[in-house]
Amino acid sequence: MDPGLIYDMDVQVQDYIEFLCGLGYNAKQMRAVIRRRRWSCSAQPTELNYPSFMAIFDGKDFPRAKNFSRVVTNVGNKKSIYRAVLGVPTS
Repeated sequence: MDPGLIYDMDVQVQDYIEFLCGLGYNAKQMRAVIRRRRWSCSAQPTELNYPSFMAIFDGKDFPRAKNFSRVVTNVGNKKSIYRAVLGVPTS
């Protein structure tokens, strides 16, 4: 296998837990998703280092800009060149 670039997440899945906390999941929802009885929410970010994007807007202050950051690790050939391409839906 040659995955090329990978999106690293925290080994303990804390990144995902923090993401769910930031979305406002309650205790019942958290237990259902992460299958744990105990967890810790600290920073409450709403970004997850994953190859998708989601923005939550409260219906105020439009238009609004949102920056997304992703970190990838090259596990392929060290001389590889990768280029990001953005595809914007037309509708």
